Amino acid sequence: MKQQFKKFFASLALLSVELLIVLLLFLCSFIVFIYVVFRVFYFKKDSFDFAVFDYLKQYVSDPLTSAMQVITFLGTHSFLIPANIVLIAYFLFIKKHRWYSIKIPVVALGGLSLMFVLKFIFNRPRPLIPLLHEAKGLSFPSGHALMSFSFYGLLIYLVWQNISTRWVRIVLTIFLLLLILLIGFSRVYLRVHYASDVLAGFAVGIIWLVLSLWVTRKIEVYSKRKIEPELLKQPLTSALLLLAITGIFACHKNAPVVTLPFQEVPSLSPVTAGVIDEASGIADSHINAGFLWVIQDSQQPTALYLLNHNGQHGKKIFIKNVTNRDWEDLAIADGPVAGKKYLYIGETGDNTSVYTDYSIYRMEEPSAAMDTISQVDKINFIYPDGPHDAEAIFIDPSSKDIYIITKRDAQSKVYRLVYPQSVSARNTALYVMDLPYTGVVAAALSSQKELLIKTYSNIYYYKQSSAITDLLKSTYTTLTYQPEPQGEAVTFSDDNTGFFTLSEKAFAPSVSLNFYKRK
Repeated sequence: MKQQFKKFFASLALLSVELLIVLLLFLCSFIVFIYVVFRVFYFKKDSFDFAVFDYLKQYVSDPLTSAMQVITFLGTHSFLIPANIVLIAYFLFIKKHRWYSIKIPVVALGGLSLMFVLKFIFNRPRPLIPLLHEAKGLSFPSGHALMSFSFYGLLIYLVWQNISTRWVRIVLTIFLLLLILLIGFSRVYLRVHYASDVLAGFAVGIIWLVLSLWVTRKIEVYSKRKIEPELLKQPLTSALLLLAITGIFACHKNAPVVTLPFQEVPSLSPVTAGVIDEASGIADSHINAGFLWVIQDSQQPTALYLLNHNGQHGKKIFIKNVTNRDWEDLAIADGPVAGKKYLYIGETGDNTSVYTDYSIYRMEEPSAAMDTISQVDKINFIYPDGPHDAEAIFIDPSSKDIYIITKRDAQSKVYRLVYPQSVSARNTALYVMDLPYTGVVAAALSSQKELLIKTYSNIYYYKQSSAITDLLKSTYTTLTYQPEPQGEAVTFSDDNTGFFTLSEKAFAPSVSLNFYKRK
């Protein structure tokens, strides 16, 4: 027994400080990942994520944003793919270290596969208010964090294996670790990932890097003892391996050339700040030519604002007997009385999915001479499957059915309130379909049944069709869109010569009314 203890403690003594650090890092990463998963997905706690966003608001600036864009690029596939290929080529053809040239693609491709699997399992949508552009795909864990730790962590491993000068190794390690942390920070700063996404990405990146290096090392030692790897000694085979890795990363289909129906660059009309700073819905007036109707987000006055096409403020008309719990979209369409236009206000917002019912307020379009609107229909409704946060509505001119599109579901869902909607009893919205994207914040239907569906970073255009369901299932075109601070409103012009967008002010000093003219 004493002899066994002596052997055990002797083996412990052989463990280097570096190895102990790696083992501790592996264990801590595993604990962090499990903790984040339970906190976010089991206990449904996201207060930490939003607290981080709120804290970072005070530091947002153009120079810092530009720097963060450069740093975040170092974690993109556009940079990491060629970087991995160059590293493989270096060890394959220059250093003649074939095992390193195998470890690099194992770490890269394995990390990439693991990322896609985890994103599919957890299915967490992206943050809905990106600082600049909306990122595609799912949010958890952060691919930038995972792949950056895999690649730059591998570089740290290679540094310690190939550089003998200790201070050089330490300096390079500190530099690479800071770069990894900055790439993760950039994703939160740009609001394309939650902080918990980045923490989980770092944790998974560390776990995968340690496991992959350990396994490949075991295989390397075994093969050198038991196998003579003649296959890897052949130059042609090595070249084919490099070509295959390049093809796996770079394979893609060329997108067809599409002629866009609207101008790519909008005309901009500055809107003076201080009156309409939280625009959540717009509709081009039918009876007040040259003016848009505007509503504002939750806790703002229960009022309609007139804004002319040059961005100048007009009149404010109050609406009696209604509340603004969370107004999210505005539409103009036909209604109960033939020959008249009606405004529809969607009180459909529910950021935390806590409400049991929602409302659409319907009223005849007022003239600019009015001061107050007294006659309002309240169309109260529920969803058949529980609460949803929705920020987009539109009305079918043929059937007068009201369509509602959700925002925060993994895929935005479409629901329908069938005409005639009851104004005395609660209506139940009918599920129609899921859209192939998420984060919908506005929608608009033209008189010709052309549909615009807007997210924070994209506007999707659907060509006209006889039935709304067929329209939504048809192929759409992604329009060229100039990003706004927090754009949540879109509408076709009354004469159908183009469409307008308007943003909340958010962190910007002011906003502009944008008009995209039809070609």
